[in-house]
Amino acid sequence: MTRAAGGDVLAERIAAAVGAHPAVERLDAGPLGVVATHLPGHRVHGVRAGEAGEPVEISVVLRMTGPLPDLGAELRALVRGIAGDVAVHVTVTDITGPGTPDPSTVDTGPPGGSGTRVR
Repeated sequence: MTRAAGGDVLAERIAAAVGAHPAVERLDAGPLGVVATHLPGHRVHGVRAGEAGEPVEISVVLRMTGPLPDLGAELRALVRGIAGDVAVHVTVTDITGPGTPDPSTVDTGPPGGSGTRVR
């Protein structure tokens, strides 16, 4: 577990910065929950960060605020500002647009049911 300046865990600092980016709807651990950093007592979802100098992986749901290559470059630069000169892998698991419901409020109903409800 890598600690950043001030005793903060690197993955937590990255998660806070990435989550605050205006194009990031939320961090996402991916369909199998594998993009995460395991810490004592909890996990940082959407960020996989190890020791200093190791690659960092982030997984995000983005708001479409600009071209994807530009948004990816912004997120890589943001993470490198925290983690140093490391490889940064960005996975975009979904993109939201105006009027896209928050998936945490969508109820698809029982298997075999019809339609999608928004709570």
